[in-house]
Amino acid sequence: VDRTTSWFHDPAFPNNLRQRWDYYFGFIFHEQRAPIWVGEYGTEFKYDQDYPWIEMWVNYTNGYFRNDLVNDLPRGHVGMSWAFWAVSPGGDVGGVLKADWVTVEEDKLAYIRSAMAPIPTYLDPNLPITPPSNKTYIVNSPTAEPTAAGPTLQYYHTAGSQIVDKNNVPVRFMGINWYGSESIWYVPMGLWMRNYRS
Repeated sequence: VDRTTSWFHDPAFPNNLRQRWDYYFGFIFHEQRAPIWVGEYGTEFKYDQDYPWIEMWVNYTNGYFRNDLVNDLPRGHVGMSWAFWAVSPGGDVGGVLKADWVTVEEDKLAYIRSAMAPIPTYLDPNLPITPPSNKTYIVNSPTAEPTAAGPTLQYYHTAGSQIVDKNNVPVRFMGINWYGSESIWYVPMGLWMRNYRS
């Protein structure tokens, strides 16, 4: 969150946020021109404005585009996709984990918890690393299978403001970024403090 922007200090804050977001990018989603995937957002929860900002943001990405309690998504549509910044502590807004890489920032996690999937049991540190053989994992390659009627899409694609699967069912991607792979070490940061199995 960049607190130097004028809209953060506007007397109308936080009710001015939706109008700003609509102007800069929300119209793309509202007018069903294309899906939106916000690559990262986050907050330190260091300032009073941080709480109303993230509450407004989460509501906005979930389809509450006006300042009321009515979801504005068309029937069958899902909200905007996003990735929270970040798992790792430090940086400009900190992370979901504190500096010890163990303690969770519960305030931050509370805002994104509903979108988080449970950790698969095969990642339990007490179980073998190899996934159980009785489970099937399907990864579709980005290819098209030709048919008499033309190619059949076998991967995620877009339809208006939605990302959809091969059956044209809307999907929404949400997660938490873990930086490091773009660094000179090419690995997620913090693995020396806490490995992926913990």
